[in-house]
Amino acid sequence: MSQDDAGAALDALIELVAATRRAQAAGVPLDLTGLDLEVGRVCRALTGSPPHEGRPVYLAKLEALAVSLNELTADMKEAHP
Repeated sequence: MSQDDAGAALDALIELVAATRRAQAAGVPLDLTGLDLEVGRVCRALTGSPPHEGRPVYLAKLEALAVSLNELTADMKEAHP
């Protein structure tokens, strides 16, 4: 996976988590199968890149993904105490 592909995959994961949050809020059953594998695949691709190449951009996207996942976790805990 190239860095551009990893960046696009990160964007797609962020949008997927946002869509999942919307679906969860609407009461739609969630299936998160494979999400952990995709996150791991993107992270491995980024750790294999040279240290200075685009790192600030990818770091910001990874942080945004982490925030989104934490928000989804909170939403799910609230919905299913």
